[in-house]
Amino acid sequence: QRFIVDDYVPVYPDPAKRVPLVVHSPSAPIAKGTSAVLRAVEELKGKIDFEFRLIQGMPRTQALALVRQADIFLDQFVWGDRGMAALEAMALGKPVICWIKPQLVPLYPADNPIINASQDTLSAILELLLRDGTRRHMVGRQGRAFVEREYHVPTIAGALVDMYIDVLHFSRR
Repeated sequence: QRFIVDDYVPVYPDPAKRVPLVVHSPSAPIAKGTSAVLRAVEELKGKIDFEFRLIQGMPRTQALALVRQADIFLDQFVWGDRGMAALEAMALGKPVICWIKPQLVPLYPADNPIINASQDTLSAILELLLRDGTRRHMVGRQGRAFVEREYHVPTIAGALVDMYIDVLHFSRR
């Protein structure tokens, strides 16, 4: 997945914000683990003050505007890998919580900023991030730097061309 990261102007979470906004986009509720997200949100509502919004039933521009306002983006908790929505959220400077299955963790760069949580650990991990504005801000900045380095087309175009050339040379043997 590659995209023009410059099309996403980051708005990093304010470390001093007292009522953070958490968003989740249930484009495929079963595959995204939306029921686990809703359970975690309900569990935390009595413990900590935060706002939660589902991104659904709105145009893409409005959905991205809501992510831009968010302090935390919850991606998916079933597939075991991040999706394009997570990359867009990181490009917007948001910390992302997502489940990455153990077999895939070694395939990510060591500085992967996605906060890994399963359906069972989501509530505890989300609570820690809600309580730590400085960490939200820092992880948001790390996410932006990560997508700039790993997914920004102008940055990686040369490496992609080299890969295609290698494949073409290999297939001609």
